[in-house]
Amino acid sequence: MIASGRITGRARVVVLVVMVALVTEIVTFEYSLVGPALPEIGAAFGTDQSGLVVTATMLIAGISAPVLSKLADIHGKKRLLLCGAGSFMVGSLICALAPNFPALLLGRGLQGAAVVGVVVSIGLMRDLLPPSQVPIALGAMGVGTGTGAVLGPLLGGWLIDSYGFRACFWFLLGYMALAALLVLVVVPESPVRASHRLDVPGALLVGLGVGAVIVASVEPSVRWPAIACAAVLLGAFVAVERRTAEPLISLDLLATPAMRSLLMLGACVGAINAATGVLFPQLLRMPLTDGGLLFDAGQYALYFGLAQGLVGCACGFVGGWLSRRYAPRAGMLLAISALTLAVGLSAAGLVDSRPAVVLVGVLMGIGTGSYFSSSANLVVDSVPANVQSVSQSMKNTTEAMFGATVSAVVGAVIASHVVTGVAGRAIDPAGFTVAFVLCAVIAVVGLAITVFMRAGRAPARGGSTAGTADEPTDDDHPVAVFPTEVPMGTEKGLTSDD
Repeated sequence: MIASGRITGRARVVVLVVMVALVTEIVTFEYSLVGPALPEIGAAFGTDQSGLVVTATMLIAGISAPVLSKLADIHGKKRLLLCGAGSFMVGSLICALAPNFPALLLGRGLQGAAVVGVVVSIGLMRDLLPPSQVPIALGAMGVGTGTGAVLGPLLGGWLIDSYGFRACFWFLLGYMALAALLVLVVVPESPVRASHRLDVPGALLVGLGVGAVIVASVEPSVRWPAIACAAVLLGAFVAVERRTAEPLISLDLLATPAMRSLLMLGACVGAINAATGVLFPQLLRMPLTDGGLLFDAGQYALYFGLAQGLVGCACGFVGGWLSRRYAPRAGMLLAISALTLAVGLSAAGLVDSRPAVVLVGVLMGIGTGSYFSSSANLVVDSVPANVQSVSQSMKNTTEAMFGATVSAVVGAVIASHVVTGVAGRAIDPAGFTVAFVLCAVIAVVGLAITVFMRAGRAPARGGSTAGTADEPTDDDHPVAVFPTEVPMGTEKGLTSDD
């Protein structure tokens, strides 16, 4: 049943979480499923720029996320979730039928709008579920992301080998159509709205600034001009937001102790995840004589990817449970400690056997899974419901920007250590040492931030107001209250628009 705007009953709660998770899982699938098809795509269209298939999606996702998340706060989270799904389906159809490479890139760009699902799903959980169920539900959202990371390469490889690369896009189209239909029928709309107008100048500046950072990370030839452009655009965004009556996101809200600490930690975690995503595949597939393990793609997926994905699924729940039982900070301490140990072992050159690879994969899974759910719980307890989506988007954008920047830096480090020998070009192992030491330094900074942060030290409240009869209070973890929260519906409950 739906009472006081909340869904009650264990079965209904489970169904709601599963339905929303099915849609948000597509964001992982659109990378993990299509990634194995890049060589076939390049051969089919006669291009050596197949990497743009990934870049196009990342670019549009980075540019559109702040805007779409703000629109979700204003017009409804379910509505924008379905709009993102619609854009994804149109993009998938274009990719499946693409007669040339530019058409494929257009389709991939439209698929990037589905990133709004990850952001608004957290807000939907907050708005529709009883507060006591929100921390664990957010953990379940992480399970969907981990599942996509595990199944994507395996399913993608089978589809490509059996039916060709276009089968990946037909699968994505059918999957999203079914998931979106289930959300349309089963999931009610959130009753919470922000009575704001969209800050168009701010949205353009932050979107283009994030886009410039992403371009800098993937196009070495324009890296420094793109970084300079990003600095100008993001600086202008800050200046504009301070002078706007209804900003895209309140800078004062981002400066609260909870959000400030979380954004700094998110920058560290985003940097580590992105950098290791560049480093581990290259390190583990290097020849034994050069310090690698000569893994092929299947071995890399088995020993590293599977360990990271499965453990990440489990630790999504662990992070949610720790947040509810102890505090979001507990889950984040577990996450950053595991990431610090993973990159520390790599910096010390100890990832030199298959058991060590599995261990590092497990540590990375602990870090990514626990961080996802615990950080989401801290955002939920730190911002008003009517700015939940855009606040979550700013956290994700911070992670993406610093991830793109640091991955570009470690890419440059590796490129500077390429040597030519009798067997051809190879990477000097010293390059990996330098890159992993940089990651270890960032991880230690993130660990220090988490140890000393004052926010997130009380059990997660699921976004409920502090001081109620059934929820704990936390004087060090205040919940901001904006006068612009406008419940949509009657006093007695939410009327679903379905």
